[in-house]
Amino acid sequence: MTRRGFSLIEALVAMIFILVALIPMTAMSAAINKLYTTSAARERAMLLALQKLDELEAERSTELFGGSQIVDCYNMTWTIGNPLHGLREVKLTITWDDGHSKLEIIRQVSTGADNIST
Repeated sequence: MTRRGFSLIEALVAMIFILVALIPMTAMSAAINKLYTTSAARERAMLLALQKLDELEAERSTELFGGSQIVDCYNMTWTIGNPLHGLREVKLTITWDDGHSKLEIIRQVSTGADNIST
C-alpha cells in the first residue's frame, strides 16, 4: 500500500523552515524602514544647511555674525571666522533627533562682495 501526502512531522519541519526564513525578512523590513527615515532626515538637514549657507554668502561679509536658528526639529548654529586672504570661514552645524544626529559643514566665503557698490 502506497501512502500519499505528508505526515504531521514533515509538515511541522516544513513550517519551521518557513519560520526560520521569514523572521529575518521581517527584521530586515524594520531595518530598511529605519534606514529610510534616517536618510530622509539627513537629506533634509543637508538641504537646510545649503540654504542657510547660501543666505549667509549673499550677505556682505562685514554684516556676517554667528548665530543660531531652529527650523522644525533641526537646530542650526553657525560661526563666522576672521577674514584671511579675502575669505571668511563659515562653520555651520545642524543637530536633530535630540542631538543624537549631527551634520557639520565648513565653507569659505569671499569678502570681495564688500567692494561692490550698490
